[in-house]
Amino acid sequence: MKANTRIEIIDDEEDLCFLLKLGLSKNFESIEYRHNLKDGIELYKEFKPKWLILDNNLPDAIGWEHLDKFIAINEHINLICISANPDSVIDKNISNAYHFIKPLNVNKIAELILSKETINQPG
Repeated sequence: MKANTRIEIIDDEEDLCFLLKLGLSKNFESIEYRHNLKDGIELYKEFKPKWLILDNNLPDAIGWEHLDKFIAINEHINLICISANPDSVIDKNISNAYHFIKPLNVNKIAELILSKETINQPG
């Protein structure tokens, strides 16, 4: 059975978004993605995800600098901050933020989300 959890991905790498969605679709039903911060925020407001996978280096912004915008819309959002920079650090103390370095292990991301979710509960 798949979890009903909504997941949004914001990353400018189209192949990465496709592969993340493909890999996460094994366990989750609702996955959407956008390739820049502006479109990602618009989707976030409409889609209301429970999990946000946010890249740091986007074409229109440094993604992690905008974590407060996402939290202001939904203070209970679970954030997965991703970066290709192995020295990257989330500079905010957010209890529901997780950090992954590219190349990503989709199984580890799915395990994290599943560990925090209950199957068949609305997300």
